[in-house]
Amino acid sequence: MKKVIITGGSGLIGRALSALLLQKGYEVVVLSRLPQKLTLPPGMRVLKWDGRTPQGWQNEVEGAYAIVNLAGENIGAGRWTGARKERIRSSRLEAGQAVVQAVASARKKPTPYTAIYCHLCRNNSIYGGIYAHSKQKKNSSFRNTFF
Repeated sequence: MKKVIITGGSGLIGRALSALLLQKGYEVVVLSRLPQKLTLPPGMRVLKWDGRTPQGWQNEVEGAYAIVNLAGENIGAGRWTGARKERIRSSRLEAGQAVVQAVASARKKPTPYTAIYCHLCRNNSIYGGIYAHSKQKKNSSFRNTFF
């Protein structure tokens, strides 16, 4: 079974993506700052993390198929003041840096995707794209797909 690690898996898009991946037969590991508040479907695991470092989940990266980084400050939870914009920006940068650190230290790294994005559509389908870069093929590609 292919393992997918999702940072920010407790958010709107993360919950929908996690459920879909489970349905498709993937092992899903959700990283959350507040795992005790999550109610997860059977077959999904949650690990606590601080949103800034790979501490506590770094070993999960070994042999993972993919890491989807959706972590960050909730953009809909308040007014976009200067301080809030900075929290939104820094939370995403710190989470991204943690993912990069975890992958860099892994012996068996995930597949060579460098970015995955997802959007939850009005009909509850998930539309996503993957920007992939392969060192073996020395090229980059971009693909949009419905999951």
